[in-house]
Amino acid sequence: MPIGDFNNINSSGVLLSSSGFKRLEMAADGKSVHVGPSNHWADVYEFLEPHGKVVVGGRLGVVGIPGFVTGGGASFFSAEHGWASNNVKSYTVSFQRLKVEHEQY
Repeated sequence: MPIGDFNNINSSGVLLSSSGFKRLEMAADGKSVHVGPSNHWADVYEFLEPHGKVVVGGRLGVVGIPGFVTGGGASFFSAEHGWASNNVKSYTVSFQRLKVEHEQY
């Protein structure tokens, strides 16, 4: 799967794929959404449309979730609601020893 010299990975580098993490689930209160890292913003917008909701997300549907959010995330809604990273309710991170950390903001 890695392509040599792309994404700052040389031919012997490691690429961690999140392609199996496609979770999209509305929170019980309807005020937030759980988004898996392998989604693109088009997936999120499609999921939210029937609920009448929008999100501070990527301007193009092909943009990926992790890079956009960790890079700050300037959106069409940023002038009113801040960047995407300002609107994250929590992150869940898995570590090497299978320890899962959940940070809430």
